[in-house]
Amino acid sequence: MIRICILSLFLLVPGVEAGVNILMVGSSEGFDKHEQPKGHEDHLDVTKLAPTLEKVLNKGKTVKDGTSVVLEDIYRKKTVTVAQGSAGTKVETEFHCHSLAQYYFWPEGRDQRLANLGNKGDTKWDYVILVGDPYLISEMPGIYAEGVNLLANRVKEGEAKLVLLMPWHSDESKAKRIGEVVNRVGQGLGIPVAPAGDTWAKAGSKGDGEYLAAASVFSALSNAAAWGSSASENLVAKQALATVKENAAKAAYSGSVGLPNPFAMKNVTKDAITFNQTGSSSEAGIKVALIDAMNRLKITPKEVKGDAPADFNYGRGNSNFEPNKRYKVKPEQFDRSYGFPMQEQAASAAESMLYGIDKRYFNGTSYDDGTDLGIAYDMIREDEVKHDVRAVPMRLLWAKLKDANPKLEPLRDKWHMSRFLDAASGTYMVTLLTGKNPVGDEPAEKESDAWNLWLGRKTGYETAIRMGNLK
Repeated sequence: MIRICILSLFLLVPGVEAGVNILMVGSSEGFDKHEQPKGHEDHLDVTKLAPTLEKVLNKGKTVKDGTSVVLEDIYRKKTVTVAQGSAGTKVETEFHCHSLAQYYFWPEGRDQRLANLGNKGDTKWDYVILVGDPYLISEMPGIYAEGVNLLANRVKEGEAKLVLLMPWHSDESKAKRIGEVVNRVGQGLGIPVAPAGDTWAKAGSKGDGEYLAAASVFSALSNAAAWGSSASENLVAKQALATVKENAAKAAYSGSVGLPNPFAMKNVTKDAITFNQTGSSSEAGIKVALIDAMNRLKITPKEVKGDAPADFNYGRGNSNFEPNKRYKVKPEQFDRSYGFPMQEQAASAAESMLYGIDKRYFNGTSYDDGTDLGIAYDMIREDEVKHDVRAVPMRLLWAKLKDANPKLEPLRDKWHMSRFLDAASGTYMVTLLTGKNPVGDEPAEKESDAWNLWLGRKTGYETAIRMGNLK
């Protein structure tokens, strides 16, 4: 099977004077400042890429009503009071947005932002270019896949055409991972890819990375070489076009992703599955959903205690909140471990949990890992992923449930997660373990308790499939 990723851009090649509007969505601030490449030669700066692409498309001229490229910066932060623990202790918490998924659900200004993406704002976009964070694409590819899918569904409502920009990395192995993930996601959703990372690796460029990326986008859209202002730029433009053609001619990826990461699938095939948990109330609520999901798959669930071996264990992941109840990393005892971010108390949960996908800092300065990606980030930095340790993105699951039924609340009382969120979390864990579908038939009466439980199972299953297999 040959993958075709080149999109006709007849408006851009000779007729830029007609005017084309392009929206670029990417973050000016990397998720990981310490491990992400530093320096202009190694890191794509989206704030410089937008004007560079506009210059390339207008062939270096100031054209009245010419092509316009506008950057929508993903990065933002917001201070929200979080009610933590069953007592609801108030903590001023600064949330940060780096991922495409958090950008999609970020509450502040969301209606206007989504309207803009769906071509219901002031500008009608002809093209939308999505630029993911290199660290997240490489180390947490599932969150990239989820974010692209969410945004793609919104953008397609407005009929703009999408392009995925492949960033680069100075580490060759991470660069290869980034290339595979972006291509798999593009392939799965039918979105063309501008393989700037591949061009960077082949060109060995230490110069203007923004021009290289702009040339890659142009060639991915038009199947032609980009305009350049010098011999060196023209050479890069030819290399970018050649890389686009090579990328488009590659055989499609198939099979499991095979990239160890905190959201990877396992595909266990057993008639009985054993599990272990810490026994506190949050874990007990999830246990009901776990057992239900396994029963639906005709798998016999069995809870084991103490030091008995088990197929998996699960527990909370926050390092500063009841750490004695965390998931256990004991590969000789547990084949897999799941960690989840603890819910917040009712005084803030409905608002604060929607901000909690990416990163947060208590009192603006003290990093706290109580977010979806915070838990996953711990697992990566503590070298736990190789022991089949996986993260449960409860904030993402809650945000998706809330979108599907705005009447839902995250908790069933002042502290415990709703049964619907439990259903999503438990189903997510079983799906990520088995790769199987425990959702069941949709109840006829929408928004009934039975329907909301079905919605929870559906959300958990679909999220696990996409994040675990990049579909």
